[in-house]
Amino acid sequence: MRHRKPASVLSIAAAASAAVLAGAFPAGARANNYDVYACYAGQGTYLDPGNSATAWTLSSNDTNYYLPYDQCGSDGPNGFGLISRGGYTAPSGDSGQVAFTAPAGLHIRQVQLWRSLIDYGIGSGGTSQRNYAENFADGQLPGAGDEFDGSANVTYGEAGSGDDTNNGIVASNYVSVNLASALPSTYAYAIGCGFYNGCPTGGQNADVPSGFDTVLDIYGAIVSVEDDNPPTLTLGTTGLLDGTVQSGIAPLTINASAIAGIEKLEIYAGGSSAPAFTENFTQTSNCQFWEAVPCQNLQNFQYPVDTSRLPNGTYYLTVKAYDPAGNVTAVSSPAPVTVENALHVANGTPCPGEKLEVKVDGRRAPLTIGYGRDARLTGVLRCSAGPMAAARVGISGGGLAASAVTGANGTFAYTVPRGHSRTLAITYTAYSNDANPAATARVTVAVRPSIKLTITPRSTDNDGTISWRGRIRGGPYPVAGIPLQIQVREGTRWQTFDEISVIKDGQIGYRYTFQRTYLPTVYSFRVALPLGGAVDYPYASGASNVVSVRVN
Repeated sequence: MRHRKPASVLSIAAAASAAVLAGAFPAGARANNYDVYACYAGQGTYLDPGNSATAWTLSSNDTNYYLPYDQCGSDGPNGFGLISRGGYTAPSGDSGQVAFTAPAGLHIRQVQLWRSLIDYGIGSGGTSQRNYAENFADGQLPGAGDEFDGSANVTYGEAGSGDDTNNGIVASNYVSVNLASALPSTYAYAIGCGFYNGCPTGGQNADVPSGFDTVLDIYGAIVSVEDDNPPTLTLGTTGLLDGTVQSGIAPLTINASAIAGIEKLEIYAGGSSAPAFTENFTQTSNCQFWEAVPCQNLQNFQYPVDTSRLPNGTYYLTVKAYDPAGNVTAVSSPAPVTVENALHVANGTPCPGEKLEVKVDGRRAPLTIGYGRDARLTGVLRCSAGPMAAARVGISGGGLAASAVTGANGTFAYTVPRGHSRTLAITYTAYSNDANPAATARVTVAVRPSIKLTITPRSTDNDGTISWRGRIRGGPYPVAGIPLQIQVREGTRWQTFDEISVIKDGQIGYRYTFQRTYLPTVYSFRVALPLGGAVDYPYASGASNVVSVRVN
């Protein structure tokens, strides 16, 4: 559907790198709003839409003329949008559109797009024969964003530069449509024909228009949905609230719902201003912010309350339920709960509010290290009374099973041995008969494999063939093989033009023949493990050394 270069031809073009200015991207949703992401707009965060535009509806009156498409995540940053089909004359009134509809009862406050639009035709003013391209909110022009009535060409760069650096998410492609004064339930970006004699359609290369092209690429979108409706919340009277004395783990039954689902729960004990327990669904499958309704509701949800983390005594519990827009509802237990647990035995005296803080190589964020390196894990164990000394913490995950003892200031250290990527759980168990730890922290140590590459010959001619040899070190090697990307540097970016699978001992073998290099050119090549790694291969993405080849 879209215009692409043949995969078999290596095309090297000098491309200037466009730096994205700090502050070019808007902040997240405000109070009583939540954001729905599409395509690449949330890439690299927990809001990453999985390269999805599923929250948008793509439609056309007649698919012979205006073709909607969704190529989010495909080869090249094409995004989603509309393209006119070449060789036809679209009748007046025909159109295609991409549209977002808010959940029932909610409204749209703002639409942010990273888009590129071109629209070429013939004639001028009322006698023009070109497609219009306009925004609509509840079927009306909102007076914001891109509005082109077809009376003049939309030249390339007038509505988005088409710069696909960072998958097109760059400042020059950004437009914001403020709908706060109207608060519609639907928003659409449409292209169509308004000329009474019809509009010829194109379909040529949009980068070098030569006919009646109309192309809308939306690389990413953020829709802010306004929601002022608080969640509903009830608590069951079984388990933790059955009226008996509680100890150990007891389930608390929670029923909570909201138009956009439930994003977070907090549980408070007595008059405490800090929650004893927090369940945040934001980074789980319960909440997916590329859906118009991002989070799921909770029906008969059983929250396992570790009563050993609550003070002994009798008091009321308070539960708060939050929706994605920040609306909150609080409900207290219908009757007080009585907690009686065994004495704290780890240090001889009770010490509630245990908390673990852990760093790897001095960093809290996930760490990526090179192949063959070890990492230094350090941490501190505290409770409400201060540092906890002489307490044992467990360290497990990725084949490790170890422990460390805290010093006088509550600190401990452990050297993570060299190996593959691991996610480690650091745990502290407060009571001797506890089934679950009182405090847990998790850290990820990602390891890049070692990839060595040689290419021969290093100098050749057009129609010459080069051979790639090398090895990716770091087992175990999955039976299905390891996908490796064959890449060439174009300007400041690495472009993948082929992929191979390494299946035996990590040995790399590949051949390439130059076919369209007509001037002396020096190419820079490398081999890379794809972003996100490979299935059943416990290593992070990484790249080989760079090898230069001259084609005479």
